[in-house]
Amino acid sequence: MQQSTIPADISVESECINLIEKTIEHFGRIDVLVNNAGIQKEISIEETTLDDWYKIIAVDLTGPFVCSREAIKQMGKQQNPPVGGYCIINISSVHQTIPKPHFVPYATSKAGIEMMTKTMALELAKKNIRANLVAPGAIDTDMNKTLRDNKEVLEKVLKQIPINRIGNPEEVANVVDFLASEKASYITGTTIYVDGGMTLYPSFAA
Repeated sequence: MQQSTIPADISVESECINLIEKTIEHFGRIDVLVNNAGIQKEISIEETTLDDWYKIIAVDLTGPFVCSREAIKQMGKQQNPPVGGYCIINISSVHQTIPKPHFVPYATSKAGIEMMTKTMALELAKKNIRANLVAPGAIDTDMNKTLRDNKEVLEKVLKQIPINRIGNPEEVANVVDFLASEKASYITGTTIYVDGGMTLYPSFAA
């Protein structure tokens, strides 16, 4: 399988455009786009500066928009679409639905990417392009490093997860792999939560 690594700052429009252009130069086409870059910062709303706001929104929402826009342009030019159609997958978060105090820009960006994806799905359906969301909960990644290092924080989070464990990146990747495949050819505008049940109001458990 061909591979290529192209560094880019997703918060910069020109770098997003270059990323897509270089991908086309290397592979000749784009059938699947996964927007996975994301940042967050724990800070109260009173202390959140416009720089904080703009940076998080730029990476978590504007970057996926620009990359999607450029990929869609290319998909519209291509012949021989893949079985199941072209596919855009945005990695969101349970916080597109669950409010997250002290993370206002992050939660806002995730709510935004949900509606962006649904709107794209409706607009692009007749062009044979599907758009879906994968919304992870607590996953063992560097973004959630505190869960590895702080037992007290981990125990608090586990109370919010009915399955009672942290997820692993492979469990998210498996869902992305499914959505990108022809097995998901009739799925668009949908969110699949990979969250161990976090969105099921666990405090109401029997």
